[in-house]
Amino acid sequence: MEPRIHTTPDLHEDVLRVIFEIAAEENGPERISYALVSKAVQTWVEPIFYREVVASGRGIYLFFRTIDSKTSTKPPNFFALHVKSLDFTGLSSRDNELVNVSRIFEECPGVQSLSFRERDVYRTYNLHPILGVFLRICRAFVGFAEGLVLGWLG
Repeated sequence: MEPRIHTTPDLHEDVLRVIFEIAAEENGPERISYALVSKAVQTWVEPIFYREVVASGRGIYLFFRTIDSKTSTKPPNFFALHVKSLDFTGLSSRDNELVNVSRIFEECPGVQSLSFRERDVYRTYNLHPILGVFLRICRAFVGFAEGLVLGWLG
């Protein structure tokens, strides 16, 4: 008699959760499909997916649309709690795109890391009052650091 093969593993929920969370940390495109396994798995992996948002061009708009969706299945504070890093590339100076990014900042107050690539940082200077202050502080620090280095090289 052959051994019986189980089609579904009999694992405890906490073990399954750890397995899916570790798998969700990987950067492969297949990780998005984990959220389709079940509602429970979706609640485990989506906070990991949204922890670090990297978007460019149309992807920025799609992320905004996700945040702004009136039919979202996520709790109202989901993005505020889970989005910790935003990395945007290829922003344009179109007014509607700047408004979208401004709204993203409003909906994601827990952001701890912010990155704009290429020339975009100059286009986004006035998007959010806090961002404007932050950029002025960074520029002042860079000027101060340059002064120190030039003083040392003297």
